[in-house]
Amino acid sequence: MPVYRLEPIGGQLGHSAWRGSEVPPQIVWVRAENPDYARQKLHMARLPTTRPTQVPWAPNSPWTNAALVSCVEDCSREVPEGFALIANGKIRIGLS
Repeated sequence: MPVYRLEPIGGQLGHSAWRGSEVPPQIVWVRAENPDYARQKLHMARLPTTRPTQVPWAPNSPWTNAALVSCVEDCSREVPEGFALIANGKIRIGLS
């Protein structure tokens, strides 16, 4: 299964949609069947240190919005199934 790199588009980091995302606006790598699934995985991602009620679920996730986040296939990182890599690949977050 391919690895995709999702990267916030410069100039869009202040968009209000980012307030509803638990994953901050930074480059993220995720293994998925296609770009749409990669975006959905990040849309549903929850950080392990965040209680479910801390950040409200946002129907307009920045991760699914192509105007806010680019998504390209990128095999530069080894991403374990069920995880996403952030912080230049140094931090793994579990995906449900």
